[in-house]
Amino acid sequence: ISGYDLGNSPREMTPDILAGRTVVFNSTNGTRLLKRFADFRHVAVGSLVSLSATMRFIAQYKADPIVCCAGREGFFSGEDTLAAGLIISRLDSAISRDDAALAAERLVGGAGETWRQWVRDSFHGRYLISLGFGEDLDFCLDVDRYDFVPVKAGSAIIRTDRRPFR
Repeated sequence: ISGYDLGNSPREMTPDILAGRTVVFNSTNGTRLLKRFADFRHVAVGSLVSLSATMRFIAQYKADPIVCCAGREGFFSGEDTLAAGLIISRLDSAISRDDAALAAERLVGGAGETWRQWVRDSFHGRYLISLGFGEDLDFCLDVDRYDFVPVKAGSAIIRTDRRPFR
């Protein structure tokens, strides 16, 4: 996009490029979703690459979490739902689950150990691979690559550990 230094690849966002800088990130679906939760006090941008940190963030609060998928162009996204299912499957069983949460959790159970291949075979997974972004997909499926989760702080998104990117 004109005026942006980096593209959409998470592999471009390396610590040496991000360290000490303020980053402006814009996405089609994630930005819209974050706007919907602008008035919420505790919002994390959970993902597979920070799954354990996401779970620690959720565990800090007494209320049942709301797990939402950004989707793709306003529609259902299989890989987002599978990631949500992995989060939901790690929640305490006493936490309330609606039908969407149960479906996401069951998707994970049905995919079993082949969930990474399931994501690669999904509509968006095949699309990314066709554009040459298969390595980006693998990067995003690397569970717990990071030990922090981005969280909302006012109108900004910061690391949970509040450390600079290194």
